[in-house]
Amino acid sequence: MINPSGWNRARAASGNPCPSEARGGRTRRGSRLRRAGFTLFELLLVLVVLALGSALVAPRIAPLAGRRMDAALRQVHSAARHARSLAVTRGAGARLRFDAAARRWWLETETDPFGSPGVFTPPGDEWGAGAVLPKGVEFEAPPETVAFRPDGTAEDALVVFTGAGERRALEVRGYTGLSRILEEEEMDYRMANGR
Repeated sequence: MINPSGWNRARAASGNPCPSEARGGRTRRGSRLRRAGFTLFELLLVLVVLALGSALVAPRIAPLAGRRMDAALRQVHSAARHARSLAVTRGAGARLRFDAAARRWWLETETDPFGSPGVFTPPGDEWGAGAVLPKGVEFEAPPETVAFRPDGTAEDALVVFTGAGERRALEVRGYTGLSRILEEEEMDYRMANGR
């Protein structure tokens, strides 16, 4: 029952009811007031929810470096096909250049194959500007250049990309000038057997 004394009325008016009023006016012997804070159960429950959330998110974050490597590999593969196409259609050499230290690649074409053969300059397009490899992706001892000739042939080459514990490669076949992406097992086989 609510105590009608002046002290309890003053507490009720201030917004801080007495303990018995906070529990609906009932009191029990030996009961304690609940203190502000979190129980051990509530803390453990939050930890379990966080652990489940991180277990669901972590697999989605880990393959990002692998996706970056795949994107860079596809981009260089497209550049190799474009270089071969330029060499054949223009009747002049083209080549891909690689700078492992700067993690950069670009395309160059022979400016005047008859007047000054062997002089290469980057074309004024996105291929000539090339690109820098994404963060976490690097070349593994690439050739300095991969040359494509006007007859469609090229230099045999294997350009290896590394990142996120994976290795993938771009292979250029000399007698056809065609390029393709190799998986790690096939790349290791080619490297062991002299490409």
